[in-house]
Amino acid sequence: MPETSIPTRLTEEPRKGRLDRTLHRLLARQATVLANERIGARFHLITLGGVALDRVEWIPGNKIQVTMGSILVTRTYTPIEWNGDRTRILAYAHADGPGSRWVEEAVSGDVCHFIGPRTSIDGSRISGPMTAFGDETSLGLIHALANGDPSRTVDCHLEVDDPAEVEKAIAVLGLPNIVIHDRRSSLDHLSGMDEALGRCATVDGMKFVLTGNARSIQRWRQSLRGFGIPSSHIQTKAYWAAGKTGLD
Repeated sequence: MPETSIPTRLTEEPRKGRLDRTLHRLLARQATVLANERIGARFHLITLGGVALDRVEWIPGNKIQVTMGSILVTRTYTPIEWNGDRTRILAYAHADGPGSRWVEEAVSGDVCHFIGPRTSIDGSRISGPMTAFGDETSLGLIHALANGDPSRTVDCHLEVDDPAEVEKAIAVLGLPNIVIHDRRSSLDHLSGMDEALGRCATVDGMKFVLTGNARSIQRWRQSLRGFGIPSSHIQTKAYWAAGKTGLD
């Protein structure tokens, strides 16, 4: 009988490895972890640096996709700032998985690779008053947008599981004007957030940024349509959804 199965496995794996290395070289930037500051139980302020980061065009709201060993497996983060050859991300260890393990285990000196920066929420499109609705995973974006235009006040409403943990991150980042809504399994907290949306919708020219849980974003977007807010005043990005992984 022809012995085809073992040689096929032996040749396929090296080919996959070579392909992945080639794609990393062509598509990804290499960076070094300069610091990983734990904030509370789940937040981490991670600083990345390296020559590949210098002179990169970055717009507040852009994303990077860090590869998790393979370029086909990535996790997405929003840089809170980009200064020369270094950037910082506020990462939230949301659940058990490759992204959370990287966030928890990364130490100074580790090498990583990422794709980007790429468009996600486009801060350059936002002028005038702005409000952001999201959750724990939205804090990095909020920081980037708030600091991208220091003259602009960014009001925020966040649904969160652990208010005390989020307050620690807010204090470290120095973010004002954030209202925390304690997330409940009954979803009763979303009624209060709908009321806040309605108040914000009365402000002339208000722009809305909706991020975080896909289910909540869908509800908020429908509410804004009911308030007559044009789609040109709304930007959305689902960072996660129950039962799904790897959203960006």
